Amino acid sequence: MNPPRVLVLGGSGFVGRHVCEQLARLGWQITVATRRAVNAASVQSLPGLTVIEASVHQDSDLARLMPGHDAVVNLVAVLHGSEERFESVHVALPGQIARAMNHAGVRRLVHVSALGADPQGPSMYQRSKARGEAVLQGAGLQLTVLRPSVIFGAEDKFLNLLPICKRWRRSCPWQAAAPALRQCGWPMWPAPWWSACNNPKPPARHTSCAGRMC
Repeated sequence: MNPPRVLVLGGSGFVGRHVCEQLARLGWQITVATRRAVNAASVQSLPGLTVIEASVHQDSDLARLMPGHDAVVNLVAVLHGSEERFESVHVALPGQIARAMNHAGVRRLVHVSALGADPQGPSMYQRSKARGEAVLQGAGLQLTVLRPSVIFGAEDKFLNLLPICKRWRRSCPWQAAAPALRQCGWPMWPAPWWSACNNPKPPARHTSCAGRMC
């Protein structure tokens, strides 16, 4: 019996590395798409993993990547930028992925959104994440949307900012966000919620996950 195959978009980043490591342990054959193969150096030695140079924002590249896979994990996201940038990455891209999947006959999608995603949210990040979810709801896919809180760990952009802030005697951005964290969820260690794509019966369509308050 051939192992299942998964396409991981955004697999060369901090969260993507943890996702790929977990999927490799589960025995999946993994494809990671990245604009430059060198960006995926942290995962390319994992067993069963193939790195393909492609731009996920190009419909032709997505069409080339999809065939032969059993599932797709979308981790592509931005934290900063213009409204056009958020729209391109968080709203337009999910639509492109859904169309490419339907054309190739790939049904299973695990889409990583964000805790607090809300079309009326206070930030462009939250609003665009919510619009991206809405795009996928009517796409006819076996969809699971994961909504994690801030994710921390080695080589992240959360805890590793603290020494820099201390060195320059500056306040850290997350300190100002503390009230929102109390409302939306405290930081979490990368957890095995990505094993959702290994479940033949998809879990709840929306799964929120956050760490415990200290």
